[in-house]
Amino acid sequence: MANTSGELQGFSQDNYGYLVYDLENKKIVKGHNINKEFIPSSVTKLFTTLFASEILGNEYAFSTTLLYNGNISEGILTGNLYLKGSSDPELSLDELLTLTEGLKSKGIKEVKGNFFYDESLFATRDMLDQEMPSDAFYNAGIGPLSFNSNTIFVLQRRDKDGKISSADLLPSLPGFESHIYNNNISYPYIRFKSSGNREIWEFPDKYLWDNRQQLPVKHPGLYTSLVFQKLCAIHGIKLTHPSKRKAESSIKTICIVKSKTLPAVIKNMLFSSNNITAELIYKTTSTEYRGKNDLNTGRLSDMENFYKTGFKGINWSNFRIVNASGLTPLNRATPAQTAAVLLFIEKSNKTDFRLENILPLSGWDGTMKSRLDQPEAAFRVYGKTGSIFYSAGLAGIFYAKSGKRYIYSIFINDMAEREEYDRKKVKSSDDINRGGSWSKKASSAIDNFIIKQLNEL
Repeated sequence: MANTSGELQGFSQDNYGYLVYDLENKKIVKGHNINKEFIPSSVTKLFTTLFASEILGNEYAFSTTLLYNGNISEGILTGNLYLKGSSDPELSLDELLTLTEGLKSKGIKEVKGNFFYDESLFATRDMLDQEMPSDAFYNAGIGPLSFNSNTIFVLQRRDKDGKISSADLLPSLPGFESHIYNNNISYPYIRFKSSGNREIWEFPDKYLWDNRQQLPVKHPGLYTSLVFQKLCAIHGIKLTHPSKRKAESSIKTICIVKSKTLPAVIKNMLFSSNNITAELIYKTTSTEYRGKNDLNTGRLSDMENFYKTGFKGINWSNFRIVNASGLTPLNRATPAQTAAVLLFIEKSNKTDFRLENILPLSGWDGTMKSRLDQPEAAFRVYGKTGSIFYSAGLAGIFYAKSGKRYIYSIFINDMAEREEYDRKKVKSSDDINRGGSWSKKASSAIDNFIIKQLNEL
């Protein structure tokens, strides 16, 4: 029988690893399996953070551009309009409205030509990870022209008897449909199908889903341009239905909107653990990295190559990055590698980029709001959480009751259970409940371990 009496109660000592580093005395004070590889899940975003900061620089901002060709006369653009994305992970309604104001500033009330969206910067995908549920809001499509983390909302509507009668999508857009069904209700309760560019959702008429729920969008460029078209219509500007095409090089600019600078975008990503943001940051960073280094990385991903060639003091032989968000069971990292990234960020001491600036705080905000919120732990622990079924992690910096600061990284995995889960092509509600129970147990064990360190160190 596996030994489950170690420092992370309820788990085999072979299935977890941790490292605690004393910043004042510059030494590891506690460690177990520090060089063993684990599935890091969303703790992966720490590796993405440092990669982006070093390659793009902390003054970097993402842009979205509205362009045209042809002529403007008496409120009519006789030519084509282009909405071009450059991977802004936080493109918002405010920014799209600013682009709408750009059309107004040119006096344009109608485009008598085509409305194109340009997402040519990199190849789009209809979901982040093929092995994850396709209907999960965190597994949306990805492209360089993205809006609202590529999610759309569904709102329940009930009749006078309180029965669910319809499901409205917000925003309401052509090509996105929602229907209610009342037969053969079984898991998964929410059904999705795609027909060309049409995204069709079906919801049960029983209370098995939230009153207001996020859904993943599979065609982000089309979705973003449809939202922009809707905003333009509201503001009295007529555009044709959008279609996809790369903008010509000789085209003219109407308006450019820029995101916040990189540290603010990264902070939001780490606070919310936003997968789309992580992947878009990585795509941009990867393009810049290759441009600067003329790389031939072979089988290595750009992030793997960055760490293996640039951080010589750490063993990276078992480091693996398949995606930048951690939404995969295929990534691998060790407690030592993770602590090294945290230590590098700590030592760099960049403005607005200290660990305390970019990581959520226990009991207070982000993904740490409901973690370590006991009186003895709240406000003491900054951390990046990570969790997929049978993989849990937490890494960051904490203030012990002694007043000293410590960097830490902790992982718990059950590879056998994860492999068994992945072998099942169709997951039952029992599979989901079992995985969820494991995740809660692992998070509790990690939190109890941290509380012990706060008291002892």
